[in-house]
Amino acid sequence: MIRCGLVLGTLLLGACVGAPDASTPQPVAAVEVPRYLGAWHEVARLPMWAQDSSSVSCEDTVATYAARPDGRIGVLNRCLNALDNDKPREAAGQAYAVAGSNNARLRVSFFWPFFGDYWVIGLDPDYRWAVVGEPSRRWL
Repeated sequence: MIRCGLVLGTLLLGACVGAPDASTPQPVAAVEVPRYLGAWHEVARLPMWAQDSSSVSCEDTVATYAARPDGRIGVLNRCLNALDNDKPREAAGQAYAVAGSNNARLRVSFFWPFFGDYWVIGLDPDYRWAVVGEPSRRWL
């Protein structure tokens, strides 16, 4: 199944943020992880240095999520670097659901021991699209 969504291409370090206020994006009520697993194609994003810089311009970005034997979620982000003859770029990581979030708030790591926030802030009831961001609004 091919799905389109606003997904993070590469999250490198988590943000340190305080308690959410009224302007903080809120996660959806719940995410059914088995339905969320698979490939998600990015259709838009806020610029981020790991995907948009003087040497990188990620296109055709796909985030693939897979169940892991340890109960975590495997994360593989792939794109083609338009500034380097469409050379493929990949970042592999892992995620776990934040307790009490009904799987809508994840902590993702591409470089252990650093984890960052990954919040599903919009989700189609049929899991055809998703909007993913984090509390400080630095990436979407």
